[in-house]
Order: sequence, then C-alpha cells, then structure tokens
Amino acid sequence: MEQAQWRELSLVVKAVCRRVRPLPRAQFSHFLIARLYFWAVWHGRPISSSVDPLHYNRLLRPRKLPSVSQLNRRVAGPLFQQILQQVHERLSRRRDDAPAAALYVDGKPLPVSPVSGDRDARWGHLGRGYKLHAVVTDRLDIPMFCVLPMNRHEMPVAQVMLERTPIEPGTLVMADGNYDAHALHKQVHARGAWLITRPRLGGARRRVGGGHPVTRRQMGPARRALVDLWEKHPTLMRRVYTERVRVERVFGRLTCTPGLLGPLPSFVRGLARVRRWVGAKICLYHARLRAIEKRV
Repeated sequence: MEQAQWRELSLVVKAVCRRVRPLPRAQFSHFLIARLYFWAVWHGRPISSSVDPLHYNRLLRPRKLPSVSQLNRRVAGPLFQQILQQVHERLSRRRDDAPAAALYVDGKPLPVSPVSGDRDARWGHLGRGYKLHAVVTDRLDIPMFCVLPMNRHEMPVAQVMLERTPIEPGTLVMADGNYDAHALHKQVHARGAWLITRPRLGGARRRVGGGHPVTRRQMGPARRALVDLWEKHPTLMRRVYTERVRVERVFGRLTCTPGLLGPLPSFVRGLARVRRWVGAKICLYHARLRAIEKRV
C-alpha cells in the first residue's frame, strides 16, 4: 500500500511541476524539491533528514542532493506553496467529477505544548495551538481546508471555505451546533443547499433556536424550517444528524493512519510551517485514497 500511495503522489507531483516555470539558475528541479519534502513529511522527520544520503538505497538515491539551507529556502518560497496547492487540488478531485451529495464541516484541534515558544499558537477551549478547519465530502475527500490559530471561531472560517467550495443545488451541508448561525444558514440557502445543524437552545423557555417572533423573522427561511423540523420531528432529525459522523471518520483516518497527520512534531512550529505540514499530510491522505480505489 505504501508503494502504491507514493506512486500516486509522485505522478501528480510530476504532472504539476511540469507546468510550473523553472527558477532562473536553479540547480535542482521543483520535482526533486517536492519529493524530498513529501518524503520528510511522510516519515515525520525534519526536512534536513531528506538530504541525508544514508536514508536512501542505491536505486532511490538522487545523483545530487541540495543542502539543508537550499531546501529550506525553496520550500518556504511562494512557488512551492503554489505547487502544494495544485497537488492538493488534483489529488482531491475525483476522476468521475460527480458532485458531492453531502458536505460536512468541522474543526480538528492541533495542540502544542503550553510552554512552547511558538508565537503564532493561541489559547482556545481545547488548549494552546492551532486548529484544522475542513470541508469533507460524502466520499471522504477533503476539497477545502484551512489551518488557523486555536482561538479563531469556526463559524466565520466556515463561511469563507463554503464560499470557495463548489456546492450543487440540493446539497446537504452538515455541521455541529457551533455553526448554527443566521448568516451561515442564509449563505448556504442562497446557493440552493441546506445547512443541517443542531440548533442551539435559547429564549426564556429554552426553546430550540428561540421562540420570539422577531428572532424567527430575522433567522431566515432556511433556519426557520430547520427549527420547525427539530421541534416537530426530533426523532427523524436525530437520525439524519447522525450522518455527521462521517467527518469524524475522516479525521480518525487522517490522524490514526501511519504516515498521516498525528500530533504536531516539536520541529513544526509557526503558522506557515504548520500549514505546509498539514497540507502535505492531506495530500498523502488523498494519495492513499486513490491507491485504495485502484486496488479495489
């Protein structure tokens, strides 16, 4: 499986790097730089380990390897970020191009040590660190994601991600109670989709979503319909809401599979490095999905 996963990743990386203009006077190609970085991320090691010739056998060892400083400069450059973005877009796109019937939105905390010197890490309800915000499809893909400090609320980030995510009319967008907001319901409904959340309790009688006429008028037709369904058919809505477990299943695969996204290592600090690290891990996750599909 590991060889098939690496083969899928290498094919996409090579196709992307061919379309990126080479750097003037560059001694090493984009393809070699990308493969060295993905090798380090896959094995959970600093990128300095990927330029050590002792980590390769005679068949896989490149003829010439860059220095650690060269590799660091190339990886931190804007051109490499463009390559990483295009690799993710190609890997997360299915060959049949069929639209997703349902989307799931959630966040995954990425904690760091409370005594870490990371200046970009922030305190949140679940500790100090960062958070992965992701949009997941019913086919377990991650077409859109974002990494931000832990103190950023999930709902405004979801608005930006869903605005950039292709949504077909009639699609169900499922999320937990943190995303139950008038603005997000109206945004999803304007694109012909429906946001399914567990409404937050409110009002003097602790009714679902609040029972004041002014509040119901301001929440919009989509959220009014959702609140009515939860009040009149709670058993049915609980059964529908259990489908949200798919996003937890994706996070479970992403964090429990060897070589994918585990706890952040001590050498991955700073928002830019964390974003690159998480983005590469998600690319590896999609390469694994492709390898499993071809195997089946």
